[in-house]
Amino acid sequence: MKDAIISALIVALSVLPSTTVTASDRALTPGEMDVEFVRLWNENKFDELGDFYYAENALFMPPNEEPIRGKQNILDRLKQIRQAFGEFQTGLEPLQVVETERMASVVGNFAFLNGGIRIVTHETFQRQVDGSWKAIVDMPGFRDPQRSRDQGTSATCTFAFPNRLSPGFTLTSSTGTYGSGGETGTITCLGSLDGHRVTGPGTFGFEGVYTGDCFGNTGSGTYSFTVPTDVGSKQFTGSYSERRTGFNGPIQASQPGGRFQGTFLVQPQKGDCLTSPVTEVVVNMAGTFAQRSVTPERRTSPSL
Repeated sequence: MKDAIISALIVALSVLPSTTVTASDRALTPGEMDVEFVRLWNENKFDELGDFYYAENALFMPPNEEPIRGKQNILDRLKQIRQAFGEFQTGLEPLQVVETERMASVVGNFAFLNGGIRIVTHETFQRQVDGSWKAIVDMPGFRDPQRSRDQGTSATCTFAFPNRLSPGFTLTSSTGTYGSGGETGTITCLGSLDGHRVTGPGTFGFEGVYTGDCFGNTGSGTYSFTVPTDVGSKQFTGSYSERRTGFNGPIQASQPGGRFQGTFLVQPQKGDCLTSPVTEVVVNMAGTFAQRSVTPERRTSPSL
């Protein structure tokens, strides 16, 4: 009888589910999600990748293309990129991860196995009701290393800076001014600007005007930043335009000899929109500077 009870217990225990905890049993961090993205990409499991990584209404913003909206449309474009460039290298670490309770910003570092193309991408994640994260904005910047060496401006940069608003964002749309109060933020770049290699972090600031509310806004203005280079400290100035929806959005900028394309994430610091206007936020931004295209001068052949 005793042997029969023991045998029954062994059988019952053998069919119980395993209690081993794996990555699938918990919500991956935004940084870990990029590692899983690479694995699924390399294994060509795009249906699984889409369900795991992207929100239904996610926005994909590849360079020099129209933005692509919706998970399925994004997957269709990614499959084309996969067919053209193949697998990713593994083991590359994120360049920057900024995470709050509800939102996260990740600057990822990717490279294809063929070594010919590298990617630095800025992703914005939103926490879901089940505690997991989903990408709502994915903005990759493709970089050809050989071409980059031949260009005067080619750099991937991350920024962190304060933004003080007056009168501030409320539930009602209004127009106001905003800015950082000088170069009070930071900028970190990999690459070259105006033909000179950036050798360390620098300072960043901006000022401008906005129109919008707590749910979104448009804005434009001017910026400046100062970075150390291989020929000493250099300051750059330019103009920008941005468009925010919720906590994030795209930004474009231009300066002599270069143009910038990136995305940003805002984190409110003062005000909550309901009882008081939002008058200060911290902005995390990432993107790429590229050489401004110059239209060649048209010449006519001399008469014979």
